Amino acid sequence: MLGLTDVEAPRHTCGGARLSKNRALIASAGRRFYELSDTQDLHAAGGVHPNTLGARVAVQIIAAAIQEHKEKRL
Repeated sequence: MLGLTDVEAPRHTCGGARLSKNRALIASAGRRFYELSDTQDLHAAGGVHPNTLGARVAVQIIAAAIQEHKEKRL
């Protein structure tokens, strides 16, 4: 799930990612999009969906969350 606020996201944390009650890993790419929004255009023409750069940022966030979760389980 991308773009969840801290209020919406479950409080079970795993580093930068979170585990939901059903143990789904949640990576908040929305926070990173917000941080980069002043310096980089991450959205497609409609302003809702990510462009190529935005998709790359989202993939990096998701991959980092998966890797971090795997390392914590070892």
